[in-house]
Amino acid sequence: MHIHDQPAGARPGRPVDRHTPARPTRRTLLTGALVTGIAAAAGVWGAPRRGLRVARADMETSAAPSRAQRPRRRTAATVIGDKISGYMADTGAPGVAVAYYAPGEEGLFNFGVANFDRQEPVTEDLVFTIGSVQKVFHATLLATRMVGRGAEMRLDDRVTLYLPREVARSNNGLRRVTLRDLATHTSGMPGSGDPDADDPADELYADQAPSRELIEFWQSWTPPLAPGTAYEYSNTGFVTLAFAAVGREGPPDGPGYNVLLQQAVTGPLGMTRTAAPLPGEITRASGYNRRADGRLREVVGEAAGIKSTARDQLQWLKAQLGVLDGDIPPTLSRAIALTQQVQWSDPVRAHDVGMGWESRVRRGAARTWVKNGASSKSGHTSVVAFTPELQAGIAILSNLNGDASPTDVGLDILRTLAGA
Repeated sequence: MHIHDQPAGARPGRPVDRHTPARPTRRTLLTGALVTGIAAAAGVWGAPRRGLRVARADMETSAAPSRAQRPRRRTAATVIGDKISGYMADTGAPGVAVAYYAPGEEGLFNFGVANFDRQEPVTEDLVFTIGSVQKVFHATLLATRMVGRGAEMRLDDRVTLYLPREVARSNNGLRRVTLRDLATHTSGMPGSGDPDADDPADELYADQAPSRELIEFWQSWTPPLAPGTAYEYSNTGFVTLAFAAVGREGPPDGPGYNVLLQQAVTGPLGMTRTAAPLPGEITRASGYNRRADGRLREVVGEAAGIKSTARDQLQWLKAQLGVLDGDIPPTLSRAIALTQQVQWSDPVRAHDVGMGWESRVRRGAARTWVKNGASSKSGHTSVVAFTPELQAGIAILSNLNGDASPTDVGLDILRTLAGA
């Protein structure tokens, strides 16, 4: 175990921005031209919604300001560099990897180190544990089974239809819970189980059948409130959803979670370093937790859940924004779109929930979907946020857990660069 004297607020030195601007393709340039023209015509900065097609890129406006009148727009590299530098100074995060996408401007930005002792630089291919961001992968896998000609499942199906038969036979309470309830954290299931017990997701990520302990929980649990009526964030609920997505035809005789996720989601997207089990030779970021005295403690080992890289998260952002719709299977495109539909809403708190994704709606602002995550077992934190209407998104991976969530800085960057 290594202790590093790096309290929050201590500036670790301005991180090096290792961003190399992506070479724009003809399609990217055309998209940028279309967006600029549409924005000028409408009087707002924004991209067309998914599915909108514009025939001409030579749109003109008579009221365009002169070059001297236009405020100078800060580049993504400058904004991200400044704000991530501030985030690292405030939190003491050793390293950060960022993926950013907007029409005509996308990039991978790397800051700091993957490990204090070895001083290895962060790269776009460095692996981080994404924590609860994995929930949107669970939801997307489930959604692939709900769309297309061979759709097998519906959101209002009872979850017991897809869990071991012994669960359906022995419990009336769980029969009241639907897949929609699980996907929106409104099932009433607890946030997590006994911290001293084994993680119920361990078997999921090992492509095994549910543990006996989890099956017994499913058999005995009863919802404290009517499912679908109240939001309560639940790790246990999403583990249940993931096992339902695998279905009864899964382990021990059929394919497990990792195989199905790769076949239906990450494989078609070319996300080669996004999975729970990854080869040992792939470089991982060392993780750090903050001790009570403010110093950082290096974490030994890693969580069993999904890992990813900034490069893969750039693909994930593009998929969420519909940029890849012509290049991936239509079933996957429709599944991704389904996860972004509002399935539960609390108008009092302006809180909307899709399938895994969540949004705090601000009056007059475009909707931004967000999912963040943290893993004390790996010492990592993460956030993915995107605004479909503006065709802009950001993913941030950090190797510091605790009070170091990059959610606020990620949303701040989106607002600054895209007006989200």
